[in-house]
Amino acid sequence: MRPLFTLCAIGAAAIPGAAAAQSATGQGEVVIVRPLSLVNTEDLRFGSLIAGTAGGSAVISQTSGARMVTGGVTGAPGDFGPAQFVTAGLASIVVIISVDNATTITRAGGGASMNVTDIATNRPAVSLFPGSGVIDINVGGRLTVAANQMPGDYAGTFNLTVFYL
Repeated sequence: MRPLFTLCAIGAAAIPGAAAAQSATGQGEVVIVRPLSLVNTEDLRFGSLIAGTAGGSAVISQTSGARMVTGGVTGAPGDFGPAQFVTAGLASIVVIISVDNATTITRAGGGASMNVTDIATNRPAVSLFPGSGVIDINVGGRLTVAANQMPGDYAGTFNLTVFYL
């Protein structure tokens, strides 16, 4: 009786439309944020700009993420937006949020710099952690572009500080 069972099982696997299975490997990723922490998830990006014969500026809104250019500056298509941070803490904890008001960014390889001013967040300076224990913070600012600004990649840093009370 046993050989007949084996033969029937092999025959069923060969029938068209019979059930079949395949497997593949996937990956899962997660970042566990420690309470009372601050994580930068996106940098402040002014995008690609074209400097003209007159100076101007590019502004990234900390609330909408929109970019506005003025004066002799032309915005080229590309990636731009506010810096994004996530802070985690316990519900109902009061936090004080502060950010540098200005910074200087410099050209890779040297030779030129630009000022970023009016750096601000989308949150009030004193905030309260909601029940979720997470506060998203966006940071925008104004980049001053000189007339005939030297082409190149510019970068710099600013500080965002969250005081937990």
